[in-house]
Amino acid sequence: MSILPESVARRCDFSSRVVVLLLAVCLPLTTSGFEIVLAVAAVAWLGSGSITDRMSAVLRNRVAVLSLVLWGLFALGATFGSATAAEAWRGLMKYRELLCIPLLLSLFQKPDWERLEKIWDVAWLIRAYRRWDPSGVLWRRWGLMCLVAGTLVSVAGSYVEWIVGRDIGFQARNDNVVFMDRIVQNLLVVFVIYVLAYRAMESRRWWWAYAGTIGLAFFSLFALVPGRTGYLVLAALIGLLMWQRFKVRGLVVATAAVCLLAAGAYFASPMFRTRMQQTAVQARQYWSGTSNHDALSPNVEPRLKYYELTLRLIRRSPIVGHGTGGFERGYREFASPAGLPVPAEPHNEYLAIASQIGLIGLAVWLWMLLEQWKAAKRLPLPDQHFAQALLLLMVVGCLANSLLHSHTIGMTFAYLTALLFAGDGDPPAIQRATFDESHDVGPRTLGFITTVDATCRAA
Repeated sequence: MSILPESVARRCDFSSRVVVLLLAVCLPLTTSGFEIVLAVAAVAWLGSGSITDRMSAVLRNRVAVLSLVLWGLFALGATFGSATAAEAWRGLMKYRELLCIPLLLSLFQKPDWERLEKIWDVAWLIRAYRRWDPSGVLWRRWGLMCLVAGTLVSVAGSYVEWIVGRDIGFQARNDNVVFMDRIVQNLLVVFVIYVLAYRAMESRRWWWAYAGTIGLAFFSLFALVPGRTGYLVLAALIGLLMWQRFKVRGLVVATAAVCLLAAGAYFASPMFRTRMQQTAVQARQYWSGTSNHDALSPNVEPRLKYYELTLRLIRRSPIVGHGTGGFERGYREFASPAGLPVPAEPHNEYLAIASQIGLIGLAVWLWMLLEQWKAAKRLPLPDQHFAQALLLLMVVGCLANSLLHSHTIGMTFAYLTALLFAGDGDPPAIQRATFDESHDVGPRTLGFITTVDATCRAA
């Protein structure tokens, strides 16, 4: 089905696949730019034709279907509850990334080369790309690398702000962030560290470049941009990477590495030490019952109290919740007597979903995460491992922040979900071509792996 002439539809099809790569670059750098590019991609997708075939492929993907179901529950939740129409609409739009998963997933499907080659003015370009990528799925690797590149630009911005000693971004002062919120940037940096570390352990020629970039990213994470959620997710991903490479023995090494890294950062980085001390103060004040009195202090965030009051809010309507966008209004009933500020969200995605659309919505969200884990096992390497890393980032990160509620992290989750799980159901020959590059291990990397393996055996 196409609303445009076939010649224009083919151009829209090709353009949408190019634009989707630009989306990955924009994600860590500009929210407004991302929205504009996403709108262009959506328009090109609508005009590309073959929508029926694309939607059929999407509906065969259980993760995409569950994302639509979850968004449907949020849409239904906007029709009831205490939120005004404007609040309900804003709350619904916070989860629009769930609609982007099917859209982006269809754009990462294998293209119809014969149809695209009928575009006479760019046929030479399509034929040249087809010779280089006959399977049509290396587009996905480009998407991942574009996201890595955009994140590294944001890291470079942090170094620039730190060197000049001035706030050149639009975020809070003394955070050394230029483009995005510090929590968002650190989570993206952590995922990029995982991807680069995975590549470094497989690369023969460029392991040193990966290692150097990882070092710069680590310094940014622990010395320039504060973010405790990033530290938590980093520890989880280190454990995952070592488990993927060495199974149970790797977890012993990962535990030792995380402990040494945390100890070194605590003594060497005043920023990291301050954030850890702040965490200890928050926990001590909460359990001693003094968090209400100190809640308005700019340095003490009563996050544990947020969790407690949100659970009380959920118990009032556990099955269907208080409606999409109804968290703040419901929370005010508890926040005023406790003397606490009213947060926009409870800093926990599981509680945020349950408070709005109840345990039904939470069950669908958990079901979706479970289906992603099951689908990841069917993917070829390294897609399987990257998908597991993305899932672990969301599962762990959502314990401390409402990541799906966050625009940038939510859209990153949607983008990478579509990119990685578009290969679920591909024929084996196409799956093997997704990341068709040499995985031979160089002598230095082999020596490192051998040393780690021997350490694990000795442990």
